[in-house]
Amino acid sequence: MERLPVHIFADLEALDTGDDAKILSVALHGIKTDMKEIPGIEVIIDASTSGGTICPKTVKWWSEQSREAQARVFRPKEVISEADAVAKLDRYLRNFYGDFRIWGNGATFDITKIKRMFERHGYAVPWEFWNERDVRTIVELGELCTLPDFKNVLPFEGVKHVALDDARHQARYTMQTIRALMKKAGRVC
Repeated sequence: MERLPVHIFADLEALDTGDDAKILSVALHGIKTDMKEIPGIEVIIDASTSGGTICPKTVKWWSEQSREAQARVFRPKEVISEADAVAKLDRYLRNFYGDFRIWGNGATFDITKIKRMFERHGYAVPWEFWNERDVRTIVELGELCTLPDFKNVLPFEGVKHVALDDARHQARYTMQTIRALMKKAGRVC
């Protein structure tokens, strides 16, 4: 029996769009090619303990987001230090023994910032660079092959700009797109 690879979808909320942004929250959500989901993890970071840069334009953008999303990152019930967040994310990812693909919504956005956060705290990045994947590329391939726009067809569960809800949605629509591409190519999923 062929073992299906685990796909881990990363999403974060931050106060800048640069590579060294101050990160407010990070979520990881796992899913297999057969659509079996793996429980995710979300860490909300105490901003006073985190490194990184702040951009006024991003702060303004946050002021325009929903109250629910703002409350989740700026007034959470529980926060942990950035160092503890990295340790927790590292433990979660090491459960997969390096045998996973890590996905970000953009070739360099989420993954690059998470890598930088790991490095700030002296952790080795727990994945190989060749296992990094980009959600937007798969979505565009789906568009080029005239597939349904799964990103907008599948109902969004939760609150947009809450990292775990965004990661879960990205996992679902990306894997649906991959399965549809494979079906169109005549490959059994």
